[in-house]
Amino acid sequence: MRSTWFGNDSVTLGFGISVLMTGLLLDRRDSIRGRLLWLGALGHAVHKYAFYLLGAALNSFFPPFVAAFLLELIGLMLTRARTDV
Repeated sequence: MRSTWFGNDSVTLGFGISVLMTGLLLDRRDSIRGRLLWLGALGHAVHKYAFYLLGAALNSFFPPFVAAFLLELIGLMLTRARTDV
């Protein structure tokens, strides 16, 4: 089970950061596709870290999980607030 979660986290880290950065760069150029990519990636990250906060066993990575969750949640809310639906 541990190797499965390690593989999941490795893929998410490699793919997720590249998607987040691409979405952010495109969003800064006022691209609607970039904004949607950015919002989707932030939503996925919030979902993933919410699972770690609420479902995983307490360990030494708990404070970084809290920080990542809060930063992504704030980013999601701020980006959503400035998006004209």
